[in-house]
Amino acid sequence: MSTGKTNPLFLPLSIVYLAGVEVRLILFRLGVLRRSSAPGPVISVGNLTAGGTGKTVVVEKVARLLAAMGAKPAVLTRGYGRSSRSTVAILGGKEDGEEPGFQVAGDEPLLLSQKLHDVPVVVGKRRVRSAFLASRTFGSKAFVLDDGFQHISLKRDLDIVLIDSAEFREMKYLLPAGPMRERWSSLGRAGLVVLTKTDEGERDILQRLKKRLPPGVPVLSETHRAVAVKFPWSGRVEGVEFLNGKNVIALSGIGRPSSFERLISRHGARVLHSLRYPDHHSYSKKDLKDAFLLQADKGASFVVTTEKDEKRIPFLPEYGKSLGVVVIEADFGGDEEKLKGCIEKAAGPILTAGRKTG
Repeated sequence: MSTGKTNPLFLPLSIVYLAGVEVRLILFRLGVLRRSSAPGPVISVGNLTAGGTGKTVVVEKVARLLAAMGAKPAVLTRGYGRSSRSTVAILGGKEDGEEPGFQVAGDEPLLLSQKLHDVPVVVGKRRVRSAFLASRTFGSKAFVLDDGFQHISLKRDLDIVLIDSAEFREMKYLLPAGPMRERWSSLGRAGLVVLTKTDEGERDILQRLKKRLPPGVPVLSETHRAVAVKFPWSGRVEGVEFLNGKNVIALSGIGRPSSFERLISRHGARVLHSLRYPDHHSYSKKDLKDAFLLQADKGASFVVTTEKDEKRIPFLPEYGKSLGVVVIEADFGGDEEKLKGCIEKAAGPILTAGRKTG
């Protein structure tokens, strides 16, 4: 019997999948498949599993820290869920002065670009080409590789691997029997492991995780922190305490909708009904109108969604007060200085050069 994302019936296919993964790794180690270098330090943020581990907010955090260090970073991403196959370079949510839309850029790259403002985000399948494009176009000197742990063809100076606390129990089998892209032993390639959403996991999860890791791999803890609720169609912004005591309809099309629903519940929201769509779902006006009809039927205060979903939601100004978006940040707490130290070490050469020229 399967539970969650695991189904042992598919184990024979997982063996075939594992063989393919191992052959690919061997070919890279032997030099049959070649690795390319970017024109600057590369910090990869990836994971062992398919699906949501809270990667977007950690990518944002790493890019912000690099920018604060004066490293002039760019984010390199494939842009899952988009319909376009072209390479797109966006800055402040725009390409050549125009917003490309999630169909062209992807919802996560568009969100990252709008939140990071002065940090370019380059969307494309060939990440090394994207790095050189960012270097030529924006003068980028360091690169954050989004979802890069399995993208071995690009050399990196630091591999940050995220493990979702809420998913830890399910991390038993490789795809398609389970959610894992690689075996636990692959964490020997990691320079840093981050246990995300630690407030959702079991108490002893950190100790259990450390038993799985190769010796010497440091582990940091992260939680997702809600900081505000914005109403994009009316321009209204409230503190996260605004959720307390509110009856809401939860709307999401993300990897782990239950994680989002638990987050808003921890801030006092009462989720009367959850509308869950597939990850990267392209919302229609009917989807939204159905949600608002449900809101009225249930007597909810408003429909609440994620920042990533907001990028895929059509504009319906007549419902300006009815759609709330929860703004989320990565909070490393006491581990933030350790994260900074790892990033500084990886980006060291360009930081040293910058201090000398400055």
